[in-house]
Amino acid sequence: MATTSVDIANLALYEAGTDTIDALTDSNERARLCNEFYDQSRQEVLAMTKPNWTSAMKSIHIEPDNSEPPFDYDYKFRLPDDCIRPIYPTDTNGNPWRGDWARRGNYILMNDEDCYLFYIYDLDDVKEMSPLLIQAISLQLAWHIIPKLKQSKVRRDTIKMDLAQTLLLAEGTEGSQKAAQDPAKVRQTLKKMWVDEE
Repeated sequence: MATTSVDIANLALYEAGTDTIDALTDSNERARLCNEFYDQSRQEVLAMTKPNWTSAMKSIHIEPDNSEPPFDYDYKFRLPDDCIRPIYPTDTNGNPWRGDWARRGNYILMNDEDCYLFYIYDLDDVKEMSPLLIQAISLQLAWHIIPKLKQSKVRRDTIKMDLAQTLLLAEGTEGSQKAAQDPAKVRQTLKKMWVDEE
């Protein structure tokens, strides 16, 4: 199983049909391209609207921002610096917020003075990633580097289809990680669910 960014890069190079590397700093075009596109590919996969990667999920309680909110909302909350994608705000019981909300730039806008938020963070520790997240990142990276390596368009199209299949599989797998959770127990352990903003 992949445990480093080099492992993911080599999975991508295998998908691209070319030789592997020893390090992202190797003095060859393959390593240079993997180094250039690795973080972009990782963040792109994390930012995709589905699935909600459980290994990259955080929850936080955010205090309202002191600056003036837009005219159509009462409160604005600055997203955490490591936020790649907000999933949804919740009420104090951890249930999805039923009121209107929106993301604008680096802010969540709501008409409630409390913001409890589930979000996908900028996970870069490969050891913390699920196998399907690793696979998706490697495919996205391969998709980026194939044209630069002058590999066939057919191979790139195949990788795009493989990525779609991986994301579909992950949507079911990642979603099932919380299905067995008893909502009553979630509410009882609410204090442990949220990390107050520092």
